[in-house]
Amino acid sequence: MENHSSQEINNTPDSNPGYLKQLYRDSVSVLTEPSEFFKGRYSTMSFNNALVFGVVLTWIAAFLDWITRAIKHETLMDGLLKIKEQLHSLPIWKDMPETIWTQGNAAASIMPAWGMEGLKMLITPFNSLIGFFLYGVIFWLGATFLVSNDNPAKKEVSIHNVVKITAIASASSIVSAVLGFLPIGLGNFVGWIFHTVLLMIGFSLTFKISRLRSLAVIFLPETIGILFFSCLAGVVIALFAGLFASLMH
Repeated sequence: MENHSSQEINNTPDSNPGYLKQLYRDSVSVLTEPSEFFKGRYSTMSFNNALVFGVVLTWIAAFLDWITRAIKHETLMDGLLKIKEQLHSLPIWKDMPETIWTQGNAAASIMPAWGMEGLKMLITPFNSLIGFFLYGVIFWLGATFLVSNDNPAKKEVSIHNVVKITAIASASSIVSAVLGFLPIGLGNFVGWIFHTVLLMIGFSLTFKISRLRSLAVIFLPETIGILFFSCLAGVVIALFAGLFASLMH
């Protein structure tokens, strides 16, 4: 009996002995059968394991993205140089020192290309965790308002669950990285669509709401936030414009 109990414990999804194997199974399940994943495996995956799952997959995606850009002979510095071409059309940027943009040695450049790549890889896990909690709070606000109180699954609407679903849905970053060879950012676009689909399925099945309402949970808070900050920016610009005009007179 003791050996049998020990075997059952070791075969649980989040047990340490088979963690890598379980991580692989979870990744394949989320990417190929997301509905089945959220119907079964989601409830047995702990919150901490969901965060680790999301961090590991986004880190792998960052590495795959680096390989893709290396094969295409692109670096993060190339992206900055493209930004430079656009910013130089603005008067405020014309007096910027050229050493900021050069790819010379470490002494001639503030951040050489290889340093930027390494820094990006290093901070990816921290960016991922911040993103999980930030978007988790945003989606939680949407779910709080859009999941009716009459819904038996209303008790499932918690920051804990929303952050957990957000971390799991970050598996879509693998899709973006694998499709990185597609032109004009199509890989990122497909990854964004897949990410939205994963969130939609997760919210729909966990909170027992329609797919349409789950889309509202995703986009409504973001839309309201964009409108709010746009209005706030407009008010601030108007105030500064009025102040500047009064000073000129």
